[in-house]
Amino acid sequence: MLNKSQVNSSLISIPVASLVIVTFLILQALTALRIFCFFKMPCDPYIYPFLSYPMYKGAKKPGSIVTQLNIFGILEDLSEVSITNQDLKIPDANLNPYWFRRYYIPAIRGKKNKVVKNQVINEFVDIYQKQYNKKLIGIRLEKQSFVISKEEIKPQKKITEYVKF
Repeated sequence: MLNKSQVNSSLISIPVASLVIVTFLILQALTALRIFCFFKMPCDPYIYPFLSYPMYKGAKKPGSIVTQLNIFGILEDLSEVSITNQDLKIPDANLNPYWFRRYYIPAIRGKKNKVVKNQVINEFVDIYQKQYNKKLIGIRLEKQSFVISKEEIKPQKKITEYVKF
């Protein structure tokens, strides 16, 4: 038999627990949909344990083609340096792999109109040059595709694109 204090605590604890669960579900949904990133707020992985992992989207089957994109900066002495999203540390921009892939790479590949392309590439180059005090004279984008089979991963034709400025 329950006494009065146990009944009162269960009446309070159930709504509080439900509110906590609903809050966590909403935070996970907002993180998975990358809503925070679009508003330049801290996003994955900075809001751990809420992560934007694609549970089933990333599954690959035999015959699937996987593409790897690499960006290289061409320096004044014609040497090349690899540039990744970790290399461009922008404290207020939350530059994560998703943003890097959706914002900078399409501009470098020429998939945006010319004005936007030039603006985005100039921003990209300025960020790199300010952080490393090295002048870039061009960018090389390397696209390597692979076909997955049960026996091996077979490389396909490598495509290289250059951007000079």
